Amino acid sequence: MQGGIIRPYYEGILVFICINIIVATSLNLTLGFLGQLALGHGGFMATGAYGAAIVSIYLKEFQLPEIVHLLLALLAGGIFSAFVGYLIGLPALRLRGDYLAIITLGFGEIIRVVITNLGITGGAQGLTGIPKIADFTNTYWITIVVLAILFSITNSRQGRAI
Repeated sequence: MQGGIIRPYYEGILVFICINIIVATSLNLTLGFLGQLALGHGGFMATGAYGAAIVSIYLKEFQLPEIVHLLLALLAGGIFSAFVGYLIGLPALRLRGDYLAIITLGFGEIIRVVITNLGITGGAQGLTGIPKIADFTNTYWITIVVLAILFSITNSRQGRAI
């Protein structure tokens, strides 16, 4: 929290907990509701995270308000991850079961190798200069919004048809 109510170490842990809640609910949607074993969640998370981080580095020059900066970076990361998911989804569209698991596992490994070898991602050392724009308060509310959206999707007519 901004006011120094909790120590930075514990705030960092709470931010990671919120991020993992979002990842776990997306995995629950895929495996629990759809019944499809997709093992590429780490790859999609990495593409979105790197996309958001790269945009965030470029946005820090514009001196935007923190919440605008955060939302633009999240939007860019989501769009980039959705684009990569579309590219992976085209060949995997008709796959089920073990074949879907194999192609998504392979995708996760390909993403790891590409990120490690690209210059724009900082290679094996990673990105530097990423501004700290996500505190626990922002991450908490984003987690609540994501959970509410997933709850409404799974309880809608289309969600129950899945």
